Amino acid sequence: MRICPRCSKAFHDTNKTPLHICPHCGYSFTEGRAYKRVERILECIFLYKGFQKKAFTLNISRGGACIEYEGTPIPRGEELDLNLSPLSISVRARSVWSKAIGKGYSISGVSFLSTQEIPI
Repeated sequence: MRICPRCSKAFHDTNKTPLHICPHCGYSFTEGRAYKRVERILECIFLYKGFQKKAFTLNISRGGACIEYEGTPIPRGEELDLNLSPLSISVRARSVWSKAIGKGYSISGVSFLSTQEIPI
């Protein structure tokens, strides 16, 4: 999954070269991830539209995380408060992509609105 730096839309990119082209706006770029992702399952809680939900991280970095939770996917661009209590981190985050994965569960990639020191 890639996010276009120009139009901010998500797209799947199977290209194995460093060059990526956004299918939405045609912008080409060579940027990779800003921070290394680490696969780490942690219990967390997020607050979205006044509702508190339990979730688990699937992976995490200084700039964001992938979370799994019960419920419908969080729309792209929506903001939430994420509490990663095992790491003593509470951060505001924005949904970058989401999808239903079946049996009433969803996963979302969230971008932290401030960079976090992740003690992993």
